[in-house]
Amino acid sequence: MPIMRRPATVRKAGPYKCESLANGQILVTPTWPQFPPYTDEEGGGPGVFSRMALAGELARWLNAIYLKTDA
Repeated sequence: MPIMRRPATVRKAGPYKCESLANGQILVTPTWPQFPPYTDEEGGGPGVFSRMALAGELARWLNAIYLKTDA
């Protein structure tokens, strides 16, 4: 079975901070080094489409071994 390589979006948004929450969820927070840090006054950080793209790529990458393949 081929292994899915880590997508460029996932590489560029890291390193990541991961926390285990009491309710069983895991919170994954990218550092987004290519964007200025977010502040309430200045804004900053990645836009909504960048965040959505990363979430989708991360989910596909993590779930790749569980997806059915024709091989």
